[in-house]
Amino acid sequence: MKTTLLFLLACTAFSASADCWVVTNFNGEFTSGRNEWKFERLSKPNYTLHIAIDGKKASITAGQGTQQGEPRALTILSPTALNSFRSNDGVTETENFAIQNDKVFYSSVIQNVRGTEEAGVIVMVGDVAGKCQG
Repeated sequence: MKTTLLFLLACTAFSASADCWVVTNFNGEFTSGRNEWKFERLSKPNYTLHIAIDGKKASITAGQGTQQGEPRALTILSPTALNSFRSNDGVTETENFAIQNDKVFYSSVIQNVRGTEEAGVIVMVGDVAGKCQG
């Protein structure tokens, strides 16, 4: 009986840590050296991502109608949050995604060795439109 109960608890804990969300309808602001560091409105209503976090594995894939970005190293911060990182040709970008209830919080910092015109910061909030297959 104890063995069965422990097995069921272990299965429940594992399944609770694996999730995949469809996120879309991002709205927020950005600034860069190109616009003299003034914050401007940014809206991506049709931009859709699938964010999957499963224990020690995570993935971010483009949804239908959204172009897949460059590959990135992903770090899981919690069962509902992750960080992505890429560095290529003098451009370094870190992104953070956090799912909370029906919202996704997104931030990005871009550094460019060629100058601050191409560097910047993005902050957006999007909607969790549903679940997906991880």
